[in-house]
Amino acid sequence: MPEQAVRQPVDEVAARYHGNDNWYLELVAALTVLNRGDLTPLVAQKAVELAGQDRQARRMVWLRLREAMLKLTVVAGQAKALGTQRALQGAIAAEDVPSAQGHRDFNMDRDEALQKCVNYIALMVGDQAAGELNKQLSAEKSLVGHDLATYNYCISGTQVLLDDTIMHMRDTERLIVAALVGLDIVWWAEAHVKALLVHKGTPADAREVVDLVHAVANAVDAKLEESARLHDFIHNL
Repeated sequence: MPEQAVRQPVDEVAARYHGNDNWYLELVAALTVLNRGDLTPLVAQKAVELAGQDRQARRMVWLRLREAMLKLTVVAGQAKALGTQRALQGAIAAEDVPSAQGHRDFNMDRDEALQKCVNYIALMVGDQAAGELNKQLSAEKSLVGHDLATYNYCISGTQVLLDDTIMHMRDTERLIVAALVGLDIVWWAEAHVKALLVHKGTPADAREVVDLVHAVANAVDAKLEESARLHDFIHNL
């Protein structure tokens, strides 16, 4: 039944995005973060079908999907790392930690937290990619600071997220917004909506992505409660 339910939005989105290859990348992102990766072959099949008999066009479908999945792995990995870090901090804060202040000062540990994200990415995509990220993090220390949302935005321009560089940054930011909407992390999605505008995207781009992810969520009976607020945020940009 979920397979039948997903075929309809796949067909509708493919028709609506005619000539825009973002449709299948964003559908794959939505299904993946909504834990329905088993349905992503439906999207790939449709994309290849629309490419017709043109071998180069069919090859580009797979190259774009490969690049999108690498980027999605990094974003989802960071989101999980951040969630784990926050849960850990909450658990430690609940403990009776002897110190001069009576509690731990987590501001002292933010660099360590960023390094944990690098380590997590090493686990997800390999040491070489993590090494590139670490170099970029050091080079852009003054820009990155301690803000994880800014950190995520900064690395979106590095080799970690630009493996083949087939996708432009506008496409990459749309993909990241799709993933974060599906993960229901609104504050982070808002940061990347702004980044989308920096990279020549429009509020209409952002609305299109939000609507697409919600359509997929409805098709697979997933609940997205927080991300509905993004429409007001986009409207006020």
